[in-house]
Amino acid sequence: MKKWYKWTLSAMIGLIIIGTGVMVYLLSGDILNQQEDGDITDEAVEKGEAQETEGENLSSLSIEKFIAEGHQYYNETVGWGRSDSLDWISQSKQADKIVVFIKEELGADAPVAQDDLQAMDDLAAKIIDDQQTEDVVQMHRYFHDLDIAINDFSEYEKVWGVTDTLDERD
Repeated sequence: MKKWYKWTLSAMIGLIIIGTGVMVYLLSGDILNQQEDGDITDEAVEKGEAQETEGENLSSLSIEKFIAEGHQYYNETVGWGRSDSLDWISQSKQADKIVVFIKEELGADAPVAQDDLQAMDDLAAKIIDDQQTEDVVQMHRYFHDLDIAINDFSEYEKVWGVTDTLDERD
């Protein structure tokens, strides 16, 4: 009887340890996904900074928040020499978000020139299909110039001159 008792106790302890490990693994994945899917706060847009918050989905973002969030994403993944080691899965997901957002904004009364939105939509499709680094760098330039034009981003004042929106503002 004692052998059966020891065997059962050992099995239960093992299952508890395995279950705890699986739970920790799954919860850490949820936390990471929440951090990656964050949005930009109004205060961050006013400052030209991107800070992640929870709760908003893509369709409820303002164009200003969308530009600030996109610029922050590209600063973190492409800026300052990071274009040599792009994560194409992440870049494709970002390009998908751009396509979805722009589909809703094309033709709308937005502070961004429609030609810029169309060019970004075309570029996002190229990023998804061709996975060319120069297309991602160009998309970063669009977000950078638009962040200057509509959010008064001023942390880095270089203007790439790729947007009609910034030209129209001057």
